[in-house]
Amino acid sequence: EIPKRDWSSDVCSSDLDEFGSASVEFVLLAIPLFLPILLFLGQFENLSNAELVARTLARESLRAYVTSDNALVASNRAHQVLLNGARAQGLKESEIRNLDLSFECSMAPCLSPGGRIRATVKFKLSDAKTVIAKAEELISPWQWNGIYSHLYEQSSSNL
Repeated sequence: EIPKRDWSSDVCSSDLDEFGSASVEFVLLAIPLFLPILLFLGQFENLSNAELVARTLARESLRAYVTSDNALVASNRAHQVLLNGARAQGLKESEIRNLDLSFECSMAPCLSPGGRIRATVKFKLSDAKTVIAKAEELISPWQWNGIYSHLYEQSSSNL
């Protein structure tokens, strides 16, 4: 038979007084250290999400512009996509009012086949930070957008 041991004689009374103090010390030290990290991660998440939304809005607005039948409706179509997309992405009305969409074209008119168009979306967040996103597209050399319709009419009448 195995003899029974009395473990109470191995434990000091000072050990019993400090039992649990390590976890209390950890909590007291960890909270002030982790709080700034949590605040930073929250701000980083908000800014990253805003940049993702801005890139999506720039890309989709530019696609609406590029795929338009002519330059007359392209800008209106792109702005409609911007506003509807902003609502779908969950932007606040104040952020939607601050949206700015602009286009830069490599050729004139802007929808010329073989041209390059860049869309820039800017908006201010509620904490006064500005998010800027850009997207760029090439106009297909074979895209029919009505710009050169007079050439088509002349060539078809010569046949």
